Amino acid sequence: MTKRKELILWIDLETTGLDHEADPILEVGYILTDTDLAKLAEGSHVVRKHASAERRLAANDYVRAMHKASGLLEEQENTFDCMHLGTIEEKLIGLLDEHGDEDTVAYLGGNSVHFDRRFIAYDMPELDARLSHRHFDVRVFELAESFWSDDRKLVSSGESKHRALDDINYSLDVAKAARARRFKPSDL
Repeated sequence: MTKRKELILWIDLETTGLDHEADPILEVGYILTDTDLAKLAEGSHVVRKHASAERRLAANDYVRAMHKASGLLEEQENTFDCMHLGTIEEKLIGLLDEHGDEDTVAYLGGNSVHFDRRFIAYDMPELDARLSHRHFDVRVFELAESFWSDDRKLVSSGESKHRALDDINYSLDVAKAARARRFKPSDL
Protein backbone atom coordinates (compact mmCIF):
# COMPACT_ATOMS: atom_id res chain seq x y z
CA MET A 1 0.00 0.00 0.00
CA THR A 2 1.36 3.41 -0.96
CA LYS A 3 1.43 6.15 1.63
CA ARG A 4 -0.69 9.18 0.79
CA LYS A 5 1.21 12.37 0.07
CA GLU A 6 1.11 14.80 2.98
CA LEU A 7 1.73 18.55 2.93
CA ILE A 8 1.72 21.24 5.59
CA LEU A 9 0.20 24.59 4.70
CA TRP A 10 1.64 26.97 7.29
CA ILE A 11 -0.61 30.02 7.60
CA ASP A 12 -0.57 33.11 9.75
CA LEU A 13 -3.27 35.73 9.59
CA GLU A 14 -3.14 39.31 10.77
CA THR A 15 -6.62 40.53 11.67
CA THR A 16 -8.37 43.52 13.21
CA GLY A 17 -9.20 41.51 16.34
CA LEU A 18 -10.12 38.12 17.75
CA ASP A 19 -13.72 37.71 16.52
CA HIS A 20 -13.75 35.74 13.27
CA GLU A 21 -17.29 36.90 12.48
CA ALA A 22 -16.63 40.63 12.99
CA ASP A 23 -12.92 41.22 12.50
CA PRO A 24 -11.64 41.22 8.92
CA ILE A 25 -8.38 39.61 7.86
CA LEU A 26 -5.73 42.18 6.93
CA GLU A 27 -2.88 39.93 5.78
CA VAL A 28 -2.33 36.27 4.89
CA GLY A 29 1.14 34.75 5.06
CA TYR A 30 1.79 31.17 3.98
CA ILE A 31 4.49 28.61 3.43
CA LEU A 32 3.73 25.24 1.87
CA THR A 33 6.11 22.46 2.94
CA ASP A 34 6.38 18.73 2.68
CA THR A 35 6.59 16.72 5.91
CA ASP A 36 10.39 17.07 5.88
CA LEU A 37 9.72 20.83 6.21
CA ALA A 38 11.22 21.63 2.81
CA LYS A 39 9.64 24.80 1.40
CA LEU A 40 7.62 24.27 -1.76
CA ALA A 41 6.06 27.74 -1.97
CA GLU A 42 5.69 30.85 0.15
CA GLY A 43 4.12 34.25 0.01
CA SER A 44 2.30 36.99 1.80
CA HIS A 45 -0.62 39.08 0.63
CA VAL A 46 -2.14 42.18 2.12
CA VAL A 47 -5.92 42.11 1.85
CA ARG A 48 -7.57 44.98 0.00
CA LYS A 49 -8.78 47.65 2.42
CA HIS A 50 -12.48 47.87 3.16
CA ALA A 51 -14.75 49.90 5.42
CA SER A 52 -15.43 47.17 7.99
CA ALA A 53 -11.70 46.85 8.70
CA GLU A 54 -11.40 50.59 9.20
CA ARG A 55 -14.36 50.61 11.61
CA ARG A 56 -12.92 47.70 13.63
CA LEU A 57 -9.46 49.28 13.78
CA ALA A 58 -10.93 52.64 14.83
CA ALA A 59 -12.60 50.89 17.79
CA ASN A 60 -9.46 49.07 18.96
CA ASP A 61 -6.49 51.29 19.85
CA TYR A 62 -4.23 48.34 20.75
CA VAL A 63 -4.68 46.50 17.45
CA ARG A 64 -4.46 49.70 15.41
CA ALA A 65 -1.17 50.66 17.15
CA MET A 66 0.22 47.13 16.67
CA HIS A 67 -0.50 47.07 12.93
CA LYS A 68 0.71 50.65 12.52
CA ALA A 69 4.02 49.80 14.23
CA SER A 70 4.50 46.72 12.03
CA GLY A 71 3.99 48.76 8.86
CA LEU A 72 0.98 46.69 7.81
CA LEU A 73 -1.50 49.59 7.76
CA GLU A 74 0.86 51.77 5.73
CA GLU A 75 1.41 48.95 3.26
CA GLN A 76 -2.33 48.38 2.98
CA GLU A 77 -2.84 52.09 2.33
CA ASN A 78 -0.01 52.63 -0.15
CA THR A 79 0.42 49.45 -2.15
CA PHE A 80 -1.26 48.51 -5.37
CA ASP A 81 -0.67 44.80 -4.75
CA CYS A 82 -3.48 44.33 -2.22
CA MET A 83 -5.75 41.42 -3.10
CA HIS A 84 -9.33 40.39 -2.42
CA LEU A 85 -9.54 37.59 0.11
CA GLY A 86 -11.31 35.36 -2.44
CA THR A 87 -8.32 35.72 -4.79
CA ILE A 88 -5.94 34.74 -1.98
CA GLU A 89 -8.10 31.71 -1.21
CA GLU A 90 -8.00 30.65 -4.88
CA LYS A 91 -4.22 31.06 -4.91
CA LEU A 92 -3.80 28.83 -1.84
CA ILE A 93 -6.08 26.15 -3.29
CA GLY A 94 -4.08 26.38 -6.50
CA LEU A 95 -0.87 25.69 -4.55
CA LEU A 96 -2.43 22.59 -3.00
CA ASP A 97 -3.50 21.43 -6.47
CA GLU A 98 -0.07 22.15 -7.95
CA HIS A 99 1.82 20.21 -5.28
CA GLY A 100 -0.68 17.44 -4.59
CA ASP A 101 -3.75 15.67 -5.89
CA GLU A 102 -7.19 14.70 -4.59
CA ASP A 103 -5.63 12.08 -2.29
CA THR A 104 -3.10 14.47 -0.75
CA VAL A 105 -3.59 15.26 2.94
CA ALA A 106 -2.94 18.92 3.71
CA TYR A 107 -2.48 19.87 7.36
CA LEU A 108 -2.80 23.44 8.60
CA GLY A 109 0.41 24.45 10.38
CA GLY A 110 1.27 27.40 12.56
CA ASN A 111 1.43 28.75 16.09
CA SER A 112 -1.86 28.59 18.02
CA VAL A 113 -3.31 27.73 14.64
CA HIS A 114 -6.85 27.16 15.95
CA PHE A 115 -7.19 30.97 15.87
CA ASP A 116 -6.34 31.09 12.17
CA ARG A 117 -8.54 28.05 11.46
CA ARG A 118 -11.65 29.84 12.75
CA PHE A 119 -11.01 32.74 10.36
CA ILE A 120 -10.24 30.37 7.48
CA ALA A 121 -13.46 28.41 8.08
CA TYR A 122 -15.49 31.62 8.15
CA ASP A 123 -13.79 33.64 5.39
CA MET A 124 -12.25 30.97 3.15
CA PRO A 125 -14.59 27.96 3.36
CA GLU A 126 -13.31 26.29 0.16
CA LEU A 127 -9.76 26.29 1.51
CA ASP A 128 -11.03 25.07 4.87
CA ALA A 129 -12.69 22.11 3.14
CA ARG A 130 -9.34 21.14 1.57
CA LEU A 131 -7.50 21.03 4.91
CA SER A 132 -7.35 18.04 7.24
CA HIS A 133 -9.14 18.34 10.56
CA ARG A 134 -5.73 17.72 12.16
CA HIS A 135 -3.37 20.64 12.79
CA PHE A 136 0.39 20.92 13.11
CA ASP A 137 0.59 23.43 15.95
CA VAL A 138 4.10 24.33 17.09
CA ARG A 139 2.76 25.95 20.25
CA VAL A 140 2.69 22.45 21.77
CA PHE A 141 6.49 22.24 21.51
CA GLU A 142 6.91 25.59 23.24
CA LEU A 143 4.44 24.67 25.98
CA ALA A 144 6.02 21.26 26.59
CA GLU A 145 9.40 22.88 26.86
CA SER A 146 8.14 25.48 29.35
CA PHE A 147 6.45 22.76 31.45
CA TRP A 148 9.12 20.09 31.47
CA SER A 149 12.50 21.48 30.53
CA ASP A 150 15.09 23.64 32.23
CA ASP A 151 17.04 23.50 28.99
CA ARG A 152 17.45 26.23 26.38
CA LYS A 153 14.63 27.56 24.25
CA LEU A 154 13.88 25.79 20.98
CA VAL A 155 14.19 29.06 19.11
CA SER A 156 15.02 32.47 20.50
CA SER A 157 11.59 33.94 20.08
CA GLY A 158 11.67 37.60 20.86
CA GLU A 159 8.33 39.21 20.17
CA SER A 160 6.00 38.59 17.31
CA LYS A 161 6.54 41.10 14.54
CA HIS A 162 2.83 40.90 13.74
CA ARG A 163 3.55 40.39 10.08
CA ALA A 164 2.21 37.15 8.71
CA LEU A 165 5.22 35.79 6.83
CA ASP A 166 7.65 36.66 9.66
CA ASP A 167 5.43 34.84 12.16
CA ILE A 168 5.03 31.78 9.91
CA ASN A 169 8.79 31.56 9.37
CA TYR A 170 9.19 31.60 13.15
CA SER A 171 6.73 28.69 13.44
CA LEU A 172 8.67 26.75 10.83
CA ASP A 173 11.92 27.43 12.74
CA VAL A 174 10.32 26.07 15.93
CA ALA A 175 9.23 22.89 14.10
CA LYS A 176 12.73 22.39 12.68
CA ALA A 177 14.36 22.95 16.07
CA ALA A 178 11.95 20.54 17.77
CA ARG A 179 12.61 17.93 15.12
CA ALA A 180 16.38 18.34 15.45
CA ARG A 181 16.26 18.00 19.25
CA ARG A 182 13.81 15.13 19.44
CA PHE A 183 14.23 12.92 16.40
CA LYS A 184 17.46 11.27 15.26
CA PRO A 185 18.13 11.12 11.51
CA SER A 186 17.55 7.35 11.66
CA ASP A 187 14.05 8.06 13.04
CA LEU A 188 13.16 10.13 9.99
